[in-house]
Formats: sequence, structure tokens, C-alpha cells
Amino acid sequence: MYMLKDQMQRIADRILEHEGPAIVCGDFNTWRRDRLRLVHNLLHDFEPVPFEDSEHRKTPHWSASFFLGDKNLPLDHVFVRGLEFKDARVLSSRYSDHGPLSVHLFPTTP
Repeated sequence: MYMLKDQMQRIADRILEHEGPAIVCGDFNTWRRDRLRLVHNLLHDFEPVPFEDSEHRKTPHWSASFFLGDKNLPLDHVFVRGLEFKDARVLSSRYSDHGPLSVHLFPTTP
């Protein structure tokens, strides 16, 4: 977990320097609750985009999740600051254990 913490700390430090809207997204390998909590804590100024349940996320494709962690936890995430989101969903994929994430983002209205 040290590597994840180091990587996420570098992202958090860099993104906190930026003023204005921002998006942090990707595969964070959050296959254990402590890893998920770490990501949420370091990106505390960001709102996690909630994705609707999908069959793709319910299928335990990930060997790391299956053997080392909770196969029900999502690995891929989108966090936003200064943006509104709508229609967040996971698309199906036959070619990857990560379904593409789709979300419509809009500037926050004052």
C-alpha cells in the first residue's frame, strides 16, 4: 500500500496547486477498503462520481480483487472538483476487465 499512498500523495499535492475545475480518474486498484479509504482521504476536496451498478462491475474479473481483496469494490474511479456530473455509467466490454466509464461533466453553475 506504500506505493499507492506515494503515488496518490503526489497526485493530490500536484492537483491541489491547481485552481479551478479538475478531474482525477483512472484505475486506482482499490480492491481493499483501506486502499479505497486512502484514495478518498487524499482527494478530500473532490467529489467521487457515483456510477450505477452494472453487470460488468459485478463480475469478479480482477485476479487481484478475487485473491487479495473485495471483488465487490470498484477499481476504476472518477473524482471531480468544480464540475457537475450526470449520466455516469459503466459500459460493457468483452475485451477488458475494466468497463469504460462514461460520465457527462458540466461547469458548476454559481
